[in-house]
Amino acid sequence: MSADARTYLVLCTYGRDALSLRDAAMEEHLSYLRGNRDRLRFAGPLLDNDARSASGSLAIVEGGGRAGAEDYIAREAFCRAGMFDSIEIVRFESAVGLRQVDLEPAGGRQLYVCRWLTETGQAYGRPPTIPEADASTRMLEGGALLSDDGAQLIGGLFIVETIDRGHAEAVLASDVERWGVGDARTLTSRWRFGQALSEGDGR
Repeated sequence: MSADARTYLVLCTYGRDALSLRDAAMEEHLSYLRGNRDRLRFAGPLLDNDARSASGSLAIVEGGGRAGAEDYIAREAFCRAGMFDSIEIVRFESAVGLRQVDLEPAGGRQLYVCRWLTETGQAYGRPPTIPEADASTRMLEGGALLSDDGAQLIGGLFIVETIDRGHAEAVLASDVERWGVGDARTLTSRWRFGQALSEGDGR
């Protein structure tokens, strides 16, 4: 891993023709992710509300700073195939420390990616922490979204395994309240483990 150990969230949204391009790029896509397993904390598709079709992808990439994250996604097969309509890269500081390769989803629960974002930001000088969740919710990942220099808090990110969307959104609301952010914009998406980091998951 690069000496620059900063971690970045890479969120991609599929364009209109993405699904028609997906099959041709899939084998190379999976091979590329497997080759970067040591850099990827989490990776997998964002899903539509019905959880049957993909609307984009999430990767949490370690090492190389912003330039490393930009290089990672530029070389990724789905990106080179022209599947992405937008790519968002944001510095991320985890408070959890888990990795997808070490986890197995629990049966009967749903996975969600939850974010809150603020336009105003605030000074960031304390280690990230995660909000409390009830027994029905497992926090797989969580922490702070930051400006590139690490000085400003601009949001929060959580990957949760829980029973429904309402429980996932409660985690977001709790974190926004903890930070006292009045203008937070919240986004919650269904998600699943990408098979390249979860061999045998079959999903």
